[in-house]
Amino acid sequence: MMAMGTFSLSAQKLITKTMVVDFYSTTPIEDIKAHLEDGLGIINTASNKAVFQVKIESFEFEKALMQEHFNENYLHSVRYPKAIFSVTIEGMEDWSNQGEHAVNLVGDMLVHGVTKSINVPATIAINQAVGMELTANFTIKPEDHGIEVPSLVVAKIAESIDIHVKATFK
Repeated sequence: MMAMGTFSLSAQKLITKTMVVDFYSTTPIEDIKAHLEDGLGIINTASNKAVFQVKIESFEFEKALMQEHFNENYLHSVRYPKAIFSVTIEGMEDWSNQGEHAVNLVGDMLVHGVTKSINVPATIAINQAVGMELTANFTIKPEDHGIEVPSLVVAKIAESIDIHVKATFK
């Protein structure tokens, strides 16, 4: 419920359509960075369940060729258009408690048609004037989701990809 610039978590469902996701692949040969700002997130504060979703084609790269290869050769975004993270938020007992809360997002991540169980440490910050913000930093391995990297470019793509997520719920 929003009133006069204050934030209340009396509502059971919080939604964002502007979740920011960045990923980084760093190797001695090349750094690859991508960014999106239109991720979706829904949190049910009554059940501590959440779902986060991104459109693969929404990732923007510094180089157009990288973006093309990412969508066509690696993530096959026409066939697998979304990545979905369905979780239970562990460690969040009282959604009305202001301040920062260390939590774990425990659930399943679907990427490239492959679902993998994952446990992601995160922070939930609740501020009466601003709203609720969730941030998380974690890594994923392309091979865990059936993403094949051709031997010709294997030295340019890291074995683990760093992911940073920031979702603000107002």
